[in-house]
Amino acid sequence: MRTTHTEKPTCFAWLLAKYGATLTADEVAETLRINRKDVWLLSTKKLLTPLGTVTPLCTKWFATIAVAELLEDAEWLNRARRIIQRSNAERYKKRQEAA
Repeated sequence: MRTTHTEKPTCFAWLLAKYGATLTADEVAETLRINRKDVWLLSTKKLLTPLGTVTPLCTKWFATIAVAELLEDAEWLNRARRIIQRSNAERYKKRQEAA
């Protein structure tokens, strides 16, 4: 769901007041109520796009408006949740096999 410049997501004002125009990975994790490692996972799956060109060891920044739009997109939330659950299940399975 893409919004036009005139209509902003309803949670945008709250996020902008709390964090400003950009969010770190920790702030995105707090906003989406997921772990920080899941932000990395969603970034590698191209469901979250950091701003600019990033290198592996640099701080990743995300646009507040983009995260606000994703928060209101039920399809995106469902896809993200499925990817996170699949990753957790695979990790749990590997841990059980190693034990």
